[in-house]
Order: sequence, then structure tokens, then C-alpha cells
Amino acid sequence: MRAVTMLAGIAFVTSALPASQANATSQELAPRTTVIAWAECNYGLESLPTPPLVALVMTSDGIVIGTRATSSAFDDARAESAVIGPKRFRAIADGIDHSTLFDPPPTPGPRPSPGPGGLIPIGRAHTTDTRNARFAVRRDGEWTDWSVQREYTKAEKAAIQAAYDAVSDPKLVWRPAAPRANAFAICRYDAPRDAMLIPASASTSN
Repeated sequence: MRAVTMLAGIAFVTSALPASQANATSQELAPRTTVIAWAECNYGLESLPTPPLVALVMTSDGIVIGTRATSSAFDDARAESAVIGPKRFRAIADGIDHSTLFDPPPTPGPRPSPGPGGLIPIGRAHTTDTRNARFAVRRDGEWTDWSVQREYTKAEKAAIQAAYDAVSDPKLVWRPAAPRANAFAICRYDAPRDAMLIPASASTSN
């Protein structure tokens, strides 16, 4: 009885909150993305001269760090920074948070029956990402990353494209910045992802 009474009281207090306050509370409890990153992990099949590998990280303060490396060991990384502003970052992050990117994958449906010619479709063709690029977010302190070549819905593509568009804005002013401890951390399974955020020190190597 005591537990039931306590729960009833909580429900009453919550229902008595003004709509704006209740919405603010639900937003505070909702998962929040605070870092967005992506990187190319190896050279592709381009003709020479080969463009450098690129890694980008944007944080909730609206700062973007871009890193280029011409070595697959990332030992000659050069970084620069630009400002998109916290408001634009939040809009991008909210789009990602409200997308279905973090939903569990759907359960596979039944295998289709053979067609008139006895053939069964077994997959779908798509372009190959020869640079093995990966996209990552830190959401509520936990990192999630995946290949940019996973299958996306139209809404998921739009959520991620907003991040790409922000760093491609021709109005951005890029300035030299301190290289990260490991700007390409999402390319290595066992690398701590937060190394993408920490400036390199004399004792830190890529």
C-alpha cells in the first residue's frame, strides 16, 4: 500500500506541472548527443596523387576540429578548427537524437519464395566505401560508431547529412589548431574514442 501511495503521489505531482515545464523535464531526460565525429580510415582506389585522409570532430560548444593525414599511420596529422556555433550543433545533434539511428535493427522477415525463374533475391547492390569511413557520436557519455555505408532510411541520411553540410559551409573560417591525441581513433577497434577530443602532447603519438 505504501508503495502504491507513493507512486500515486508522484503521478499527481507530474500531472500538475505546467506543460512547458513538463516538456523541459522530458527534454532533460532524453538522450543527448554531445560529440559528432567521422573519419576516413584507409586509402581508397583513387588515382594519384592520393588525397589525404580526413577526420572531423564537432563538439557541443560549436567547435569543429578537422585533421588531415597523408600517412596511413596518421603520424603527420595537421589540424585546423572552425566555429559552427552551439546553436547549429544542437540542431544537428537533436536531429540525430530524434532519428532511428539508435533503434535496434529490425527482425529479418521471412525469406522470399523463388520467382517464376527459380531465382531468389539475396541482397542489394550499393556503392563501396573504399576509404572505410566511420561515423560516431557520443550520446549520454557512451560512444556509438558505424560504417558510413550501412543502410540508412531517408530521415537517417538527412540527420547525418546535416553534419556534413555544416563543415562544408564555404563561410567557415578555418585556422590552425593543435593536433588531437588520436584524431582517427574510430578507425581502431581498441582505441579510446575520447582521444579524438584531447590535444596531443609531447608524449602522445597518433
